[in-house]
Amino acid sequence: MNATGTTNYLWSRHFAAALAGAGLAHVVISPGARSTPLTLAFLRQAGVRCHVLVDERSAAFFALGLAKATELPVALVCTSGSAPAHWLPAVIEADAGRVPLLLLSTDRPAELHGWGANQTVAQAGLFTGFVRAAHALATPEEGFLPRQVHTLAARLLAECRWPCPGPVHVNLPFREPLLPPAAKLAASPDLGPVHPPEAPPPLVLPAPHAVAQAAAHLSGRPGLILAGALPPGSAGPDYARAVAALARALDCPVLAEPLSGLRHGAAELEADSRPDSHLFLAHGEALVRDAAFVAAQAPAWILRCGDAQVSRSLQTWLSQCLDQGTELLLLEGEGRWPDPERGTTLLLRGDTAATLAALAEAVAAKAPPAWMQAWRAAEQRAGELARAALDAVGDDLWEGAVVADLLAALPAESRLFWGNSMAVRDGDSFSGLSAKPLEEHGNRGCSGIDGQLSTALGLAAAGSAEGRYSAALLGDLAAHHDLNALAAARELDCLLVVVNNGGGGIFEYLPARALPEYETGWLTPVPLVLAHGAAAYGVPYRRAASRAEFQAAIAEAVATGGPWLVEAVVERSESVARHRAYWQAVSGSES
Repeated sequence: MNATGTTNYLWSRHFAAALAGAGLAHVVISPGARSTPLTLAFLRQAGVRCHVLVDERSAAFFALGLAKATELPVALVCTSGSAPAHWLPAVIEADAGRVPLLLLSTDRPAELHGWGANQTVAQAGLFTGFVRAAHALATPEEGFLPRQVHTLAARLLAECRWPCPGPVHVNLPFREPLLPPAAKLAASPDLGPVHPPEAPPPLVLPAPHAVAQAAAHLSGRPGLILAGALPPGSAGPDYARAVAALARALDCPVLAEPLSGLRHGAAELEADSRPDSHLFLAHGEALVRDAAFVAAQAPAWILRCGDAQVSRSLQTWLSQCLDQGTELLLLEGEGRWPDPERGTTLLLRGDTAATLAALAEAVAAKAPPAWMQAWRAAEQRAGELARAALDAVGDDLWEGAVVADLLAALPAESRLFWGNSMAVRDGDSFSGLSAKPLEEHGNRGCSGIDGQLSTALGLAAAGSAEGRYSAALLGDLAAHHDLNALAAARELDCLLVVVNNGGGGIFEYLPARALPEYETGWLTPVPLVLAHGAAAYGVPYRRAASRAEFQAAIAEAVATGGPWLVEAVVERSESVARHRAYWQAVSGSES
């Protein structure tokens, strides 16, 4: 029997060492008995940082944030039974958002399945439809070949990263005894050299004939680039330079989504810092609300990089353009077909930055000069209207002002997580462009509101190790979903801003608002006392009900460091009125 425990631990040590050798740097562990050999191996493995979070649901979103920040696979470990089921919401988001996660669920051995053994469920297919690969391993057996374990580890991380980044599930059963006796555990032999095979993801270049074909569609005709969110590791400096080079070659605007990585810090790529020379535009959502403007500026083509738009107005405008004959060219490098409008003219496969660079070299002519001039003028006007809306707030607290003040307070190189529902939409409308470099993230794969604090704290865990500050902006219902994530906040430099507008404020702008059951079935305000929640986890807290109070609270948080929770209390009816007034202004109805 002791041989079983020794084999379990030795196999786990080889597995952990090979994963570390293949590039795994972070493991998020939720404690349990069946996972003991694997947990111990990771805790003792040099080069791997272990984060222990009790709640598997929070742990999975925390790992999601870590993977977004590090741009590398992050492993999750848990015990058997219902434990891995709590990973599912984060796995669904990782699948849709192309975030690499390695899911290591431990299990009872095969002979216990189907006989009513405690804590035994069919785990092997738990994530079917949401993972890049799934492996159901056998129990470790005495005399296993270490090189096979090392090769398996390298393969798993490679599957997380290519051809389409995302989660990979491995189910690992262990027989009892799970570990050897204490004396043998203390005298565990050296593993010797562990050299997993290298399997770097390739750089996929577009086919030259496809580049030439796309360049023919773009050259000399009025069009624009829609830049959305890309998977981790794809939206770096090379991508920003390539987008700017193509936009300059075509003299076309780039409508930069808030998660595109092109709004903050990309100004250095511009030929000139003056607003009338900008290539990147931050108010696309506002521009397409102006019916007269879009009627006069119909694009012959639209080139989309990354995910679909955050803004419903942009989505509607894109569909209308396609109905009127606009050509849609998609750049895609992960084997998907991201076209909810189903209006593709040309799908160009390849690494996004490399494809953009190739197109910049291939295009033969710019758009007519009046095309870019009109978009820049409209962008300037939209920016002035946004600033006017913020100036009109005075000392009242409104979501637009929260966005502007938060961005102003963050140190350069900070990571910022935009929560779903209204937070990311207000970020879209009021974050603008700036020379200050910021790295922006969000969970827009499936756009759920669960796990947002946990994801932000995963980002912060990576940032604290790098000396980078982190922040998050989310709503009160999102905080309610994920409040126990604050258990992971200790010692992290992270500012968590919760806008409390009394429930699901986004429904104020949706058809459900007209129903008599609106408050009961959709708004759903919760009696959430965030001060108590913060105190329960030892996180400093401030409540702000005015703009001056909010500015003071976030300045204190940034200056002091560590984790902070700041509640920004917004009066919902006034907020709705301000949003509607701004939308009316940008629609051109007041001009």
